[in-house]
Amino acid sequence: LAGNTVLFRILETQARVKVAPAGYTVCNETGESMLVALGQTEPGAKSISVSRGWWTVEPASCAKAVTTPLKADAVYLLAQRKNGSTLVGGTEKFCVTSVAFEIRGNQDCAGRALTEAGFAATPTKGLSGYIARIGPAGLKP
Repeated sequence: LAGNTVLFRILETQARVKVAPAGYTVCNETGESMLVALGQTEPGAKSISVSRGWWTVEPASCAKAVTTPLKADAVYLLAQRKNGSTLVGGTEKFCVTSVAFEIRGNQDCAGRALTEAGFAATPTKGLSGYIARIGPAGLKP
């Protein structure tokens, strides 16, 4: 019977890892704190790019950055170490600042006294929830 308890605990843990709840969660599997920002294109007749940040994600913990079901084909992720170096980035450009932000539009960042940063695409098409796991080498598959 004790073996069954252990087995069920392991199965329950694995099920939580495999099934993402609605929204977008970032898990930090590194040994240091990191700052996270997200970029999204809001659906509609005039799709508008929006970037939001910064969430602090401590080592061995997760932060829920979006709490509603996902509707986009991709959510874009930028993760930085506390020293400012990029841990996860990519080719999709969004505007950011050094303090907490929500920025509409990703054009002319410099002209708006903002900084342009490259975000990595995470595939969310058809998913209501996504968990991005970040390790010491960056975004995990």
